[in-house]
Parts: sequence; structure tokens; C-alpha cells
Amino acid sequence: VAARVPADLLAMYERLAARGVGAGLLHRKTCEACRMVLSGTDLQTIRQAADDDVVTCPECGAILVRTDESGL
Repeated sequence: VAARVPADLLAMYERLAARGVGAGLLHRKTCEACRMVLSGTDLQTIRQAADDDVVTCPECGAILVRTDESGL
């Protein structure tokens, strides 16, 4: 799977994972990496990001994986 991930994104993930959780699912407005419910302001920022933009949790910095169940 890693071979299909762009090198810069993989490097970002590896850097984040070295200090804790590298990525987490955004599920029902909650970052599953740190279990924080994101604020309305943070969710609005994420809503405005393009589908292919890499967004991170404002609390823990993990890459947020957005799905239909993200609550956006």
C-alpha cells in the first residue's frame, strides 16, 4: 500500500507516527486519533478543504481521514 502513497504524504505520516499516532479517522466530528470532538470552527475549515487536501487534527496533529461518516 505504501508504494501507492505519494512520497511527501508518506514522509509526513512517518514523521507524525514516530511521535504518536500518524493518522486517524474523522468519525462523527471526532478525531479517532486523540478522541477529541472538533469545534464548529475547525469542522468548517475542514469542510472548505478540497477532497484531496491533507487535513490534520488541530489538537493532536494527526492526519484526518475523511469519509461519509465524518459528520461534515
